[in-house]
Amino acid sequence: MTVDSTEGEGPERDMDERVEEDPNNVRDPRPVRRHAPIILVATLALAVETILAVLFWRGALGFGQFLAMHIGVALLLCIGTIAYGRAAGGALPSLILLSLGTLLLGPLGPVGCLFTMAFYLATERTAPQFADWYDSLFPDDDATEGGDMATLLMERAGQVGGSVSPFLDVLSFGTRAQKQMAVAVMTRHFHPAFAPALRQALADADNAVRVQAATAMATIEDRFVERAEELRIEMEKHPRDPDLILQLARHYDDYAFTGLLDPQRQAESQVHAMDSYMLYLERMPRDADARLAVGRLMLRRGEARDAARWIERCLEEGVWSPGMAGWHMDALYRLGRYEAIRDFARLHHDELTRLDTYPIRLIEMVRLWAGEGQAGDAPNDEAAHAV
Repeated sequence: MTVDSTEGEGPERDMDERVEEDPNNVRDPRPVRRHAPIILVATLALAVETILAVLFWRGALGFGQFLAMHIGVALLLCIGTIAYGRAAGGALPSLILLSLGTLLLGPLGPVGCLFTMAFYLATERTAPQFADWYDSLFPDDDATEGGDMATLLMERAGQVGGSVSPFLDVLSFGTRAQKQMAVAVMTRHFHPAFAPALRQALADADNAVRVQAATAMATIEDRFVERAEELRIEMEKHPRDPDLILQLARHYDDYAFTGLLDPQRQAESQVHAMDSYMLYLERMPRDADARLAVGRLMLRRGEARDAARWIERCLEEGVWSPGMAGWHMDALYRLGRYEAIRDFARLHHDELTRLDTYPIRLIEMVRLWAGEGQAGDAPNDEAAHAV
């Protein structure tokens, strides 16, 4: 006699395989039968309200009588809604809509409720569930046709100084799935260099991509606020730690010019960044990178004169960072001090044209200012303007 090895395992196997259903992903198994009483009540309310309106229109009812009966019908609907809610553990939105609509709009209230119910019943089986819609905003890396591309983008995103160009290319020429994957990757691995790509996604022709980009920007802004609060709490515990002060300054500085923050928060971030940099420099006055960050922040805020003086002061004190050259020349250009730019370019020509230290664009700009143009005139070339 043989015994089936699976005998007795059915219920246990069913219990193991049973998965708890997501309340956001459950469809009504019998939508028409479940809503049939509500449809019937709405139809009766429409009939009664229509009769009352016709009688009032023909003069068979006075205004006071019509108003009293209308309010009576609405009160009956409200009482029925409350009673149903207590019996069923919660009133249906359709009943609430019917009661309020009838009270405020008369016959038009039941008409609107019936139309809403008809639309719901027609689309309930085919409309996407909330969980499906939300998952589509940030798809899994390997769940779409853009999985391989996402892997490459994440590798680039994790690299220091990674380029934003791949994301811009995907957003310009990719499919919807690839664009959504690119936005999802940028959201997970965001740094300020990705801001132009996110702004491009906001202007995409595909509505799904635009919605996802807007959601991503809100998520990034929330992260910015949370991280700033974390750093402030750490600073309260260790108020004399210069590294924490510098982290907070760079955090505000990076996000202030991404273009993702609203104008008020951007202005506040600039102020916080400047205050934090100054507090840090009180403890570490010889940090050239922090000095450069202050000059750059001044120039970006439109304070070209203060930026030029600040960088000149750094030069006088012997605190130099390679990045100061371009920002200093930019500040002088905005002030119209063209002769000062020429003197600066000629004085530091040998240092500023080193290929192993400075980018080609800056080197070309220095050579242009050091060797071309007449005194008092700005060279007629866009390259003369520093970046």
